[in-house]
Amino acid sequence: AMPRPHTAGDYPLYDYPGTYVQSEDGEHYARTRIEALQTLHEQVELAGNARGLGSGHLFSLTGFSRQDQNREYLIVGARYHID
Repeated sequence: AMPRPHTAGDYPLYDYPGTYVQSEDGEHYARTRIEALQTLHEQVELAGNARGLGSGHLFSLTGFSRQDQNREYLIVGARYHID
């Protein structure tokens, strides 16, 4: 996980006790925790009519006017309307 710059980025984050038998377990937990926190850094809300998309799916945005937004996204929530 790559750190993202933000106003509190220089402050440490602790989650005790961290008494792992295997150091890899702690490293995996720390990496997963950082990724979870980073999901709060940037969120967007979209609407569309694409079938087959739902929570947990990945999709790639292409052709958007802002090139920095053309990338892969993870869907973390979905609402469905049937008319």
